Amino acid sequence: MSLINYEKRDKIAYISYNRPEKMNSLSPEMLNELAQVWLDFRADDSLWVAVLSGEGKAFCTGADFAGFGAFDSYPLLQDPTPPTPVSTSPAILASPNRYGITKPVIGAIHRYALGGGLWLALETDIRIATEDTLFGFPEPKFGNATKIALPLLYEVSPAIAYEILYLGDRITAKRAYEVGLINRVVSDRDELMSTATEIAEKICQNGPLAVRTMKEAIMRWRNWMYQGQQVFMEYICSPSWTSEEFEEGRQAFLEKRKPVWTGK
Repeated sequence: MSLINYEKRDKIAYISYNRPEKMNSLSPEMLNELAQVWLDFRADDSLWVAVLSGEGKAFCTGADFAGFGAFDSYPLLQDPTPPTPVSTSPAILASPNRYGITKPVIGAIHRYALGGGLWLALETDIRIATEDTLFGFPEPKFGNATKIALPLLYEVSPAIAYEILYLGDRITAKRAYEVGLINRVVSDRDELMSTATEIAEKICQNGPLAVRTMKEAIMRWRNWMYQGQQVFMEYICSPSWTSEEFEEGRQAFLEKRKPVWTGK
């Protein structure tokens, strides 16, 4: 079974994470399939817009903690002109911007967009969510200082970003809409996909060169801003990834218990 569903309908590509038994958490195999899909979408001039979604009960819940160690040695797919700094972060490797996608990507988000899943939601251009969707960066609850929160600082006020990051709590779709994280809230998944298709079709009525040029300009500006910040965040955050605290948080998550923090 494919871990990424990829369907082409007229000018629209429908891409969905297909690991529902794991809430669409990212595995190395899933990342490899997704990279191939993004590169195909980028190269296919007949495709003008993508709709990104998730199968089953979640959009994406970030990296698979059970297989987290595998990412340390995960080989990057060879792309001659990567537009963003090389990183082994699963969320960054799954991002359309990692592969220089200058076509609009619509996020059709349902139930859960957590951790790296929220990063991936923020990497889409227009976001629609079902009213039962929950968003958040739970990493502090696992003792992990995440560097993938950078896009959040461009989407909402610092106070809202700090609340989401420091507390590690989930926010509702209603709250996400109020603070500007998403564009629309719909009732269920059927309406989610029909709304995403409607928006994609409206985009396809415009000049594709103009749309892609605007996205490329914005993407290059954001990537330029990110580069120095990602290096800085990697330097600041990397000690926490090998800390006793993070290992305790990871084990507590896998064992379904409360972590015992030591601050080390």
